[in-house]
Amino acid sequence: ETGRSHPDSRDGPIAAQTWYVYEQLRQLLATNGLALADTVLATVYLADLRDLAVFHRVHRHVFGDALPALCVSGFDEVGHRGTRIEIELTVLDPRAGLQAKRTAWPGVAPLAGPAAVEVGQILFMSGIAGLDERGRLAEPAAEMPNPPGAEGPSGRRVAAQSRAALLRLAEVLRAAGLGFQELAKMTLYLRRETDLPVFEAVRQEVMGDRTLPAFECVCVQGPGPVPESEMQLEAIAVRER
Repeated sequence: ETGRSHPDSRDGPIAAQTWYVYEQLRQLLATNGLALADTVLATVYLADLRDLAVFHRVHRHVFGDALPALCVSGFDEVGHRGTRIEIELTVLDPRAGLQAKRTAWPGVAPLAGPAAVEVGQILFMSGIAGLDERGRLAEPAAEMPNPPGAEGPSGRRVAAQSRAALLRLAEVLRAAGLGFQELAKMTLYLRRETDLPVFEAVRQEVMGDRTLPAFECVCVQGPGPVPESEMQLEAIAVRER
């Protein structure tokens, strides 16, 4: 039973489902000689972003000191009816002889875990939302130019968060000894498809057109771990030997 209070009725199911999904994943990995500690990236989809705090507590308990890179976003539908969470894991088989190297977040960490995990030549990066140096959602600034399409309040928020996320992406890459030119793939989670030109204008401003990675855009109701997020980036980089 989850109790009668509102917090219990909301938090009980997400806690139980998170434990259940991780236990199912643990058993699946064990049949292949692997463990949850071998995870390098966890991609999590929540039906309700208000469940983030409870999920996060269970997630930290499950992984302990072996926290993987983490990307959390909110989707309208997750799994079957009544399902509140779906988890996808990228796992390193230790028998491959590769070591996982973790890169800490520069500045404030938005969630527990590393900013990125490097395996061989591949860098798996955590989701990067449009947060400022204090860990809060970036707000439009008068001194920052607004690209075409960003005239309204929501467009200005998209521009501000996109700029902050791309600059944070650059920081994480630098911390790993890499740059934009090593990006192999970038996934953009966006609330409205009409905001894609705003993001693209800011991306050109920050990154230029020297080297463009493979790119995909996914429109969802909760693009970032914070309910007010307008966007989030998930990226993979490849180190050249």
